[in-house]
Amino acid sequence: MAYRWDRFSWFGLRKPTDDGKLRPYDREVEEVDLAALMEAVLIEAIEPGLNRKRGQGLRSVEFYQSEDPALQKDKSKTATLEMLQRMLNEADSN
Repeated sequence: MAYRWDRFSWFGLRKPTDDGKLRPYDREVEEVDLAALMEAVLIEAIEPGLNRKRGQGLRSVEFYQSEDPALQKDKSKTATLEMLQRMLNEADSN
């Protein structure tokens, strides 16, 4: 799971404005709604096996962020070093 830990999910109740700030929350939350929302967030975050329900209580907008170029470079460097190490190990065993 090494490459899954380079990102995160953020869940919120307030919509963002065009300039990235959060709008005021303009709706009253009832306990039933809050319980369904919390269940959906937990299902999405934990990803339990064999769960078919998924996060059905989420009405969401998904935003994507670009990956940090330094992180891309580190991943590429690590992959290259791993490949070279495997090649050296194979050469030593022959």
